[in-house]
Order: sequence, then C-alpha cells, then structure tokens
Amino acid sequence: MLRNTVTAILFSIALAACSALAQTSDFSILAGAYAPGFSVGGQPGSVSASVGANVQLGYGHQLLSTRNGSLDLDVPLTITVHEGQVVGRGVSVTTRTDAFFTPGVRFRFAPEARVSPFVVLGGGFGAFEKAEVRAGFGVGNSANRAVSPVLGFGCGADLRLTKLLSLRGQVRDFVGRAGLGGVEGRHHPVVSVGFGFHFR
Repeated sequence: MLRNTVTAILFSIALAACSALAQTSDFSILAGAYAPGFSVGGQPGSVSASVGANVQLGYGHQLLSTRNGSLDLDVPLTITVHEGQVVGRGVSVTTRTDAFFTPGVRFRFAPEARVSPFVVLGGGFGAFEKAEVRAGFGVGNSANRAVSPVLGFGCGADLRLTKLLSLRGQVRDFVGRAGLGGVEGRHHPVVSVGFGFHFR
C-alpha cells in the first residue's frame, strides 16, 4: 500500500515539475539523517540501538509577490525510514517507513536576497507502515499499516549560491493522530538539508 501511494505521489510531482521551466518556480531535493541512538536497560538486560533517515522532494510555484515577500504554492513529499534493534533475552528489529504528502503554501521573506527565510503550512495525509521481526522464544513478525490526515508546518531558509541554485535547510513537523507508525505522540519532526533549483 505504501509503495503504491508513494509511486502515485511521485508521478504527480513529476508532472508538476515539468512546468518548472516556466518562471517563478523551483524544485528541491533534501535529505537528513538521525544520529544513531543507544540505550541500556530499556528492558532487563537489554541493549537498544536506532538510526533513521529522510528524503524530501518539493515543488514550488510563485502565486503572489508583495513588497514584504513572496507567497508560493508548496507541494512536498517527505519519506522517513527509522530502524531500531533491541538485543536482550531475544532480538527484535523494528522498521518504520512513513510518507507525508502535505501541499500548502510557503511564504518567503526577502526572496531576492542572498539569504531568504521562509515558513510553510500545508495539509494532506500520511501513510505509515511499521514492521517488526522478533526472535527469542520462537520467531514472529508483524506489520501495521495506516493512512491518516496530517497537518504539516515548519520553517527554513535558502542560501543563494547562484541565481538558479540555492542551499536549503528546513525543519518540518507533521502532526496527526497519536500512535501512528509506532510513535506514541502526534508529532513527526523532520530536519533536512539539500538544494533548491530555481527557474526564474
């Protein structure tokens, strides 16, 4: 289910990106990684470790330009992968794969400046998939999948390297129902950095 959802979204973004040859559009490719985490004693005599990564493809198109900034259409697809392992009386490996599609708006401050901060707000849905494999007192595996509405918001900045290329960094949070994708709370924060390609 998740693979089909992501494929359909990627196809939609590719169609939208074809119009990026027009002026006042941009396309971005961003990625991020979560530093490995280790803990001892989560369960008696156990050691756990975790690592994760994310990638985001984004399309933007200027809707309105004002003296104070620029209002853009913002169409992002964000995919995160997180893997955790617990070694103790048994071994368990949990893999979470989440995809967020939250089209909305982006307001850019000082869009013609070398450094241009922005804020984003959008809404759409998230597709969550959690798979767990356990080995200990017997071997077992389970999978949990869900699709749910989510709200996406965040901030970031573009550092112009050339007229057509910028270094972009951002922080986004995707908020949905609690307990999705193996996360106890409602928040799914993502930090990423990459490049923006501007067609202006």
